[in-house]
Amino acid sequence: MAKCTFYAHQASAAEPPFDYFAFSGGKSTPVDAVRDEPTGLCFYPAATCIASQVPTGAECCDRSPWAKSLPSTSSYVFPLTLGLFLLYCYPRCKACKRRLGVENERQRRADRTRFASKWAALGALFMAIAMALSITLVSQIQEKTQTMLSVSERNGQIVAESILDPMKDIFSFLDDILLVKVGAALASNDRRQIRAVFLLGAGGGLFLGCLGAACACLVFVDAIAGAIFNPFASSNCPLAQGAGSASRTYFILGALQWPFLFTNFAFSGFAIALGDFALLGFSAILQSALQLLLLNLVFARSPNITTLGWMALLQAAIGTVFWSINLASRPGLQARMGLRSGPRVQLMSEPVQESTPIARQGTIPPGFWSDETTRLALKDGVCAMLVEISVEFSRTIALYVAAKRLGVGSFYQLSTHVSLQYTQGLAAAEGAFMNMKLQGAEMMGKGQHAAFTWLIEFVAVFAICCVLVCEFNVFYSGEALVFKYGSTACAYASDEHCLTDYAHYFGGTGHISMFSIIYTVPLAVFIKSMYKVARSSLYALQDFQYMVKVSTIGFVFVFIPAVVAMRLAPVQSPLVAVLVMMMPYLTAMLPFWFRLHGHVKELARGPPQNQQNPAPSWGRRPTTSWRPEGSGLMPDASWQTQPLEEHLSASVQFPEHLQS
Repeated sequence: MAKCTFYAHQASAAEPPFDYFAFSGGKSTPVDAVRDEPTGLCFYPAATCIASQVPTGAECCDRSPWAKSLPSTSSYVFPLTLGLFLLYCYPRCKACKRRLGVENERQRRADRTRFASKWAALGALFMAIAMALSITLVSQIQEKTQTMLSVSERNGQIVAESILDPMKDIFSFLDDILLVKVGAALASNDRRQIRAVFLLGAGGGLFLGCLGAACACLVFVDAIAGAIFNPFASSNCPLAQGAGSASRTYFILGALQWPFLFTNFAFSGFAIALGDFALLGFSAILQSALQLLLLNLVFARSPNITTLGWMALLQAAIGTVFWSINLASRPGLQARMGLRSGPRVQLMSEPVQESTPIARQGTIPPGFWSDETTRLALKDGVCAMLVEISVEFSRTIALYVAAKRLGVGSFYQLSTHVSLQYTQGLAAAEGAFMNMKLQGAEMMGKGQHAAFTWLIEFVAVFAICCVLVCEFNVFYSGEALVFKYGSTACAYASDEHCLTDYAHYFGGTGHISMFSIIYTVPLAVFIKSMYKVARSSLYALQDFQYMVKVSTIGFVFVFIPAVVAMRLAPVQSPLVAVLVMMMPYLTAMLPFWFRLHGHVKELARGPPQNQQNPAPSWGRRPTTSWRPEGSGLMPDASWQTQPLEEHLSASVQFPEHLQS
């Protein structure tokens, strides 16, 4: 074997990280490396890496036994994270129970009937299983797409998703409105109101999903498709061509999910408000299990992004079918949601005659759109959408600028970086963010302010545990992760026109390689995790206007100058692109935590002694209720997960130990 360089910073007697093969008559023959004189890289011109010449199920190159034997702890992310978190929880939970004794006792009395049900226990079990499957699914999708898709397809997938995500945020702003209105409608026990909210969520979600999918179909125009799916700098590498059509198909399939996803959100929002967690958990288990099955049986045998797109579309459609069958088979649920005739009910301003079927009373009750909670919900929904877009659109801009300036090989570092963020930490942390989403608003709605502050602490600590485990894995298993997650780029060493792209990823010619970029993964996980903890907590506090101001200022005055500087810089580096993509998260994270700290201090002080929370009433915002100053909290019936009994109580009792 010629003396040559396999990758950056290799030892003098380094083993080859990949084995290469030539195919003839259906049989594979190992080939040796030769030295590419201009670059000094190891070159495999005899390897057969053109896709049309490689037998089905075979690969022209694969990790060598030496690369596979490198030490790695990446498979133990969740157990290590959970172990660290439990070490922290043991002493802190004792303090939590002691300090929340009064509040916990009151809640145990209020929930005694609800939690005595076997369905409640089953719901808790199903939700735990669903959360575990969801974490596993996110991690496996990121790992398998990174290690099985070709470099071009994986890059194309990242580009397509960078467009899909902000578009999805734009057309799904009704989701946040629905969460606010569901609890209030159920509290009013007005079936026309409940019916209106359901039709707004399901029908509006279906309409906006179809509208978004129709807009996405503009990519069928070749000029638009070329600008979207081929932003990369020109390359002479034949292996880097031909993924544009697959990216277009994946994009269309991703957009076609939206009508189903938005409709599913309406169903699941009502399930949360009604406390039907057993059914909600079962639905999530069904969809995640199906996706995992297809991922390992279908995608693993024929890895391409078109298959991945069809799998996601099928999962969303099955969810809609499941919820539709559930609604159609439960007459009692239909009556509760105002979809069947029922007894006399009180409207916002006038009674409905008992003989008049619900279906004939009109879709939207009088005053629905002029109601203050509707207007505030619309405003908050738009604000939440803008917060999401400020981050997603920033990522889209940064990725497109990077693709145009860096080329295929360097952009593949960004694809790997995104995958490692999720598989080494973010996927596990998503479970904590989901917990905040489900319980944060409910705790605030019940007046469990002290418990809410403890929830913030536990979610933040779990996220930090994920960051620590990510850092340990990256520093201990960094070399193994680079070879594993860059295994499909090994084919670039078989063609002299592709060696530059190979060097951009693995290094060896002075380029900044993945071996250097990988050490920024824990930093990215830390910034994103802390941002999401603060954002989800402020969502529970409904402090949307502040979040929009901060996100807009960060986008205009920090991100835009940074991305312009990256575009005009004479020397391009994927490291700069990674840092620029983190700017929107970092500039929002610090003010979000500062704001959250202020809210937590105010919650700890409690309301003034001369203020009380009156009984909520539909369409009227109480003026004497206490809420943290500057937040968007509404003490009326605006909490999507708040039980009906809590909404109708005469007042919300504040914990005794915080009334001093």
